[in-house]
Amino acid sequence: MKPSNLRVPSDKKITISLEEPKGGVIVYLRPKTVTALKTLTGVPVSRPARLKDVKEFEVIDKKDGLAGLTQLMPDKNGCIGGTPYNLVQAIVTNLDDKAPIPKHVTIVQRLRKRVDVRPKRSLFNKPFPKIELPDLRQLKELAWASKYVDVLVPDWIHDFRVVSTSLEFDEVVVENNAILEISENITSLSANNFYMYQGARVLQLSRSLTVDITGEMKGDLASL
Repeated sequence: MKPSNLRVPSDKKITISLEEPKGGVIVYLRPKTVTALKTLTGVPVSRPARLKDVKEFEVIDKKDGLAGLTQLMPDKNGCIGGTPYNLVQAIVTNLDDKAPIPKHVTIVQRLRKRVDVRPKRSLFNKPFPKIELPDLRQLKELAWASKYVDVLVPDWIHDFRVVSTSLEFDEVVVENNAILEISENITSLSANNFYMYQGARVLQLSRSLTVDITGEMKGDLASL
């Protein structure tokens, strides 16, 4: 199916979701590389993978290819494949972009709230506060604020047995003072062209959102 255009009229609001894609085509993407996996899970990477790059992603046919794959979307308990979402993020973050995925990774576990060691301010010298170094007790608290933990990488991550649901459009136009709301079950979206006019806004409801524009982009998506 060929993706169509999406237009949000001036001063109007439209919500897109997997249930109501508003002309978008639902595409199932399976990552082939660690960089692609990080891109889909919203983990910062120096150069995110392009969603339409066949070297990074495999497009999966819904009828035959989804069996045995873990959907990269937290369930009602906040887990992906039985693993808490935050732990999945930590595991993927600690993977090397260019090395094979190991059986274990080492992550940093926060034990308690980090102690505030900002310099104290003098009431009599506000413009130029005297900087006071933290005492030994504070430094000891900081040292015990976290520890390193060895974590087993789930098989579905190790073997790239994961899939993400993406929406694909030909052209998206958000007119003056219009709002495009992207549902929480959409974590990636691609379009050939994307235009945002004066006062237009895009609201992201998901924990992370990857947007890939292959053609022309007008407006600012940085405030997502």
